[in-house]
Amino acid sequence: MSHLNRSQCVTLISDDFDKGENPVQPLDTKQLKTLGASPELVKFLTDKTPVVAPAPAAHQTAFDAEIFKTDNRIHADLTSILTHDHFLVVHPGELKPENAPRLAEKIFTHYTIPEPHFFSIQPQSSIALLMSSFIPVSLDVEKEKLLKDLQALYEKSKTGEHPKLTETKNRYSKPYAAHMKRWGEAHEKDPVGQEYMQHALASYLLMEEAFKRPPISLTEPLASYVKHLQSPDSLIANLCTHLNIEPHEFEKASMEKGVQGIADLLKIDAATTTDIQAISAHAAQNNFPQNMIESWKEGRKQDTGRTLSIPDVLQLGVALRIKHTMATLQNHSKAKAALRKETGDLENAVVVQLGRIPAEVQEAFFLSGGEIIASADNNVGKAFGGHSNALGLHLHASYEPGKTNGIRQVYISRTQEPAERDRYLFHEVHHMVFPEQMSPESVMKIDDLMDKGATRLRALNQELKNWEEAKTPDEKRTIEARIEAGFAAEGITLSKALGEKERDPMMRRLRENVNYALKNFDPHSKELARGYVVPELRAAEIISRYAELRFSMLKDQPDMLNFIAPEMKEVYEQHYLPHVRKEIETLKAASADTSKPSAGKAAVSLSDYVASAPNAASPPQTIVATTDAETTPLKGVPAAVISELQKIQKNGTFVSRAAENHVAEASR
Repeated sequence: MSHLNRSQCVTLISDDFDKGENPVQPLDTKQLKTLGASPELVKFLTDKTPVVAPAPAAHQTAFDAEIFKTDNRIHADLTSILTHDHFLVVHPGELKPENAPRLAEKIFTHYTIPEPHFFSIQPQSSIALLMSSFIPVSLDVEKEKLLKDLQALYEKSKTGEHPKLTETKNRYSKPYAAHMKRWGEAHEKDPVGQEYMQHALASYLLMEEAFKRPPISLTEPLASYVKHLQSPDSLIANLCTHLNIEPHEFEKASMEKGVQGIADLLKIDAATTTDIQAISAHAAQNNFPQNMIESWKEGRKQDTGRTLSIPDVLQLGVALRIKHTMATLQNHSKAKAALRKETGDLENAVVVQLGRIPAEVQEAFFLSGGEIIASADNNVGKAFGGHSNALGLHLHASYEPGKTNGIRQVYISRTQEPAERDRYLFHEVHHMVFPEQMSPESVMKIDDLMDKGATRLRALNQELKNWEEAKTPDEKRTIEARIEAGFAAEGITLSKALGEKERDPMMRRLRENVNYALKNFDPHSKELARGYVVPELRAAEIISRYAELRFSMLKDQPDMLNFIAPEMKEVYEQHYLPHVRKEIETLKAASADTSKPSAGKAAVSLSDYVASAPNAASPPQTIVATTDAETTPLKGVPAAVISELQKIQKNGTFVSRAAENHVAEASR
């Protein structure tokens, strides 16, 4: 069977889209005669002639933010289609027949990205983990875990300190370096946690199969049949009641024969059991992506003869999902046609906003696939799928840690004052990090500058507090002279920072801004810690919060900002912007070289993705809110499994960080 690549996918979808036909057809190739014939699908699966989708409109050397509008990258939640399906958002302009090839490519990316992972989605995660808690891990895995523990013990004996303690100290002393490491590296997998989760996925899929049979004939998610998730016993009792199975029989079968024992007890046929065990093992090697499970389910519906390999079933499933989605989008688009006139003003307003930040930041965001979704609500919860209290958030997921190829979106509320809209848009767009483009020396320097800047701000804040508490004008002038002598930076004196306006009101304004900067530029501040529980996430916020001051709050008072935060000026101009410029050159080179995947696009083919992404996880900065239940240890689930889940989330899945971000953004 030929590989399913993007250009072939585009060919099939474009043909259906242009004709306005229902794209759900019986799928077949010469190797799949049992599935029935379809000439267009035969062409789709066998034609190796590349079909190149139209490239985005060319951008000039002096980047023009207007391209975000002409390229359909600015979405209004009232007019664009927010599918809440792997974060797919579709602009009305993308639904024009001539844009079908690019839309197919976009959907392909959303349906092959290895995010979110199966165990980030509740309640399926808890159900799966609790079901598998009776299955013992293999002896080989326990030995592997023991060897890792012995190695850690050996390292501790050499240094007198556990390696994890050293890592923790480094996270707090060099939080920006920890952020870059978290962003760009795949986590080390725990063998016990990995096998346990593989068993959990297989158990869940087997139980789904059992519930699909009469008399239950599952039509709702498995979770709709579950009332209690407190412990393995309560869950199994709940499920077994529907299947007329004694709970102790499930426990006994799990302990004696593992996944195979569960399959035998549930009377799942051998072929289905083999398929489920195969996809569970394949998913475990690829970080348990939910996309993979969904594509496998779709492809398996067509592969009734069970003649395909796992990669081929996945390819088939992706093709089906794309075709279904293209048909659905056309129907939704008609329903929203009456609202489209409202889109123009919003798009123009966002273009103007983007024009207020450096051109290289705009360009890097565009080239890395950036889209902006503006919510008409007073938070982005409805636009983002029901999560509340966020005034702005951003999402990034890629095929590999630290890479740009994948999904990058910014969500902002449109109901604040214009200045507030600027703040949150600038903040989220500046959450771009490209680890490969920042040298270790720059990372170390940024940590040093942030630490130095926080120390300086604390001292300056104390002097301004003394000034405010001074009882006489002479005392105030003495303190001002001290500030003038001790805090002037890069030619910016206190007098220049205050400007020509009345001095005392400007000193109070300076105090307010210094206090704000201290709360937001110190990676160890209580205010940042309130929303971001680990130091690397706090460090990740600082450049974005500096951008708020620089391009919005103090855009008309650059001298005051430079007096307050000269260290952050150096971070931004000498480290952040240069690393963004390097990424622009990398993205342009990749776009020019057709042998490499462009930014914001999928890998060359789905077969490449399923074969070569064993550690595919991408650390987003701000994504979907989590609940406590997603990381709270469940009774009966080993600590090693909880630790492994937390590492996967920490290292980068959609669902690991937005709770921290949206609380902090809404409350400051």
